[in-house]
Amino acid sequence: YPALVLPEDPANTDAARAHREEVLATPEAQSTLLECQSRMKERLPQPPMDSMATIESAGWSAADVDPTVIESAKEWHACMEPAGVIDLPEDPMLMPSPSIREAGGIEMVPDSAPPPASQWEKNVAVADFRCRESSGWTQARWNARIQGELTAIGQDLQGFEAARLAFAEWGTKLDSVMAELG
Repeated sequence: YPALVLPEDPANTDAARAHREEVLATPEAQSTLLECQSRMKERLPQPPMDSMATIESAGWSAADVDPTVIESAKEWHACMEPAGVIDLPEDPMLMPSPSIREAGGIEMVPDSAPPPASQWEKNVAVADFRCRESSGWTQARWNARIQGELTAIGQDLQGFEAARLAFAEWGTKLDSVMAELG
């Protein structure tokens, strides 16, 4: 729900709005960023992602088939039905649904702020959050992901340790290159 900023939200202050305006990427800023990235790539190898991606994938896969996650998604869906979302997905991960994005005109256009959320969108977002919590879906998904990741690590503890050390070494190189480039 990128357009959702409630009036009482601490992020909805004049200073926060001004800061958001300041961080919109101009073509010049994007060009500078790309130049810096290019210089970084010349001096720094890609991070060692294979083992970490495998672990993360195992977590997501475990969450996708976990019986508690599946059951709590059904509870979430039943809880969300009164919200009146015409294309309410079975999986909370698919929210906001296309009808909500279309109703709010939410098309992420570079260098532009999303339009203000309608009251209906705000109500759906709040209902979505409450239903995720009351159904236990959020916690069940995290638990399943964590268990899946720990299982993957346990299946290749030596590989995980090697990847951890490689990441630490890469982080040291990253710090050094960043200090060099300023």
